[in-house]
Amino acid sequence: MTVLALLLLLKEQLPYDLRYETDIGTNKKSVKHTVGHVDQRSHVCDVPRSNMTLREILIECVIPALPEGWMVTIFPGRVILYKEPTRYRYGLEVIAR
Repeated sequence: MTVLALLLLLKEQLPYDLRYETDIGTNKKSVKHTVGHVDQRSHVCDVPRSNMTLREILIECVIPALPEGWMVTIFPGRVILYKEPTRYRYGLEVIAR
Protein backbone atom coordinates (compact mmCIF):
# COMPACT_ATOMS: atom_id res chain seq x y z
CA MET A 1 0.00 0.00 0.00
CA THR A 2 1.12 3.59 -0.44
CA VAL A 3 2.41 5.50 2.54
CA LEU A 4 -0.58 7.84 2.16
CA ALA A 5 -3.05 4.93 2.29
CA LEU A 6 -1.43 3.73 5.52
CA LEU A 7 -1.47 7.24 7.02
CA LEU A 8 -5.16 7.64 6.18
CA LEU A 9 -5.94 4.30 7.80
CA LEU A 10 -3.98 5.22 10.93
CA LYS A 11 -5.51 8.71 11.12
CA GLU A 12 -8.98 7.17 10.96
CA GLN A 13 -8.35 4.64 13.73
CA LEU A 14 -6.08 6.38 16.24
CA PRO A 15 -7.62 7.85 19.41
CA TYR A 16 -5.32 10.90 19.11
CA ASP A 17 -4.32 13.34 16.39
CA LEU A 18 -2.02 12.27 13.55
CA ARG A 19 -1.01 15.15 11.29
CA TYR A 20 1.21 15.00 8.24
CA GLU A 21 2.48 17.31 5.54
CA THR A 22 0.42 17.72 2.39
CA ASP A 23 1.12 19.35 -0.96
CA ILE A 24 0.60 23.09 -1.36
CA GLY A 25 -2.35 23.91 -3.61
CA THR A 26 -2.70 26.64 -6.20
CA ASN A 27 -4.04 28.97 -3.51
CA LYS A 28 -0.76 28.59 -1.55
CA LYS A 29 -2.54 26.61 1.20
CA SER A 30 -2.11 22.97 2.13
CA VAL A 31 -4.39 20.58 0.28
CA LYS A 32 -6.79 18.24 2.08
CA HIS A 33 -5.18 15.50 4.17
CA THR A 34 -6.68 12.81 1.91
CA VAL A 35 -4.51 14.12 -0.96
CA GLY A 36 -1.34 14.05 1.12
CA HIS A 37 2.14 14.81 -0.21
CA VAL A 38 3.62 13.53 -3.47
CA ASP A 39 6.21 11.50 -1.50
CA GLN A 40 3.42 9.76 0.42
CA ARG A 41 1.48 8.98 -2.76
CA SER A 42 4.50 7.69 -4.70
CA HIS A 43 6.15 5.46 -2.10
CA VAL A 44 4.89 2.12 -0.84
CA CYS A 45 5.30 0.38 2.48
CA ASP A 46 4.24 -2.91 3.99
CA VAL A 47 3.17 -3.54 7.56
CA PRO A 48 4.98 -6.84 8.25
CA ARG A 49 2.93 -8.08 11.19
CA SER A 50 -0.32 -7.45 13.00
CA ASN A 51 -0.61 -5.72 16.37
CA MET A 52 2.26 -3.30 15.72
CA THR A 53 2.27 -0.10 17.75
CA LEU A 54 2.16 3.24 15.96
CA ARG A 55 5.79 3.81 16.95
CA GLU A 56 6.80 0.47 15.39
CA ILE A 57 4.87 1.24 12.20
CA LEU A 58 6.52 4.65 11.91
CA ILE A 59 10.05 3.32 12.58
CA GLU A 60 9.81 0.11 10.54
CA CYS A 61 7.45 1.05 7.71
CA VAL A 62 6.69 4.72 7.15
CA ILE A 63 10.02 6.51 7.70
CA PRO A 64 12.13 3.95 5.76
CA ALA A 65 9.70 4.16 2.82
CA LEU A 66 9.97 7.95 2.49
CA PRO A 67 12.88 9.90 0.99
CA GLU A 68 15.50 11.64 3.11
CA GLY A 69 14.27 14.62 5.11
CA TRP A 70 11.04 13.28 6.61
CA MET A 71 10.70 13.42 10.39
CA VAL A 72 8.15 12.19 12.92
CA THR A 73 7.73 14.10 16.17
CA ILE A 74 5.77 12.53 19.01
CA PHE A 75 4.03 14.94 21.39
CA PRO A 76 1.67 14.27 24.28
CA GLY A 77 -1.63 13.53 22.54
CA ARG A 78 -0.48 13.84 18.94
CA VAL A 79 2.04 12.76 16.33
CA ILE A 80 3.21 14.77 13.32
CA LEU A 81 5.04 13.72 10.14
CA TYR A 82 6.65 16.53 8.16
CA LYS A 83 9.48 16.95 5.68
CA GLU A 84 11.36 19.47 7.80
CA PRO A 85 14.32 19.66 10.19
CA THR A 86 12.44 21.51 12.95
CA ARG A 87 12.95 20.23 16.48
CA TYR A 88 10.00 21.16 18.65
CA ARG A 89 10.44 22.14 22.28
CA TYR A 90 7.68 19.87 23.60
CA GLY A 91 8.36 16.90 21.35
CA LEU A 92 8.92 13.75 23.39
CA GLU A 93 10.65 11.79 20.63
CA VAL A 94 11.91 12.40 17.11
CA ILE A 95 12.16 9.68 14.46
CA ALA A 96 14.01 10.90 11.38
CA ARG A 97 15.21 9.57 8.05
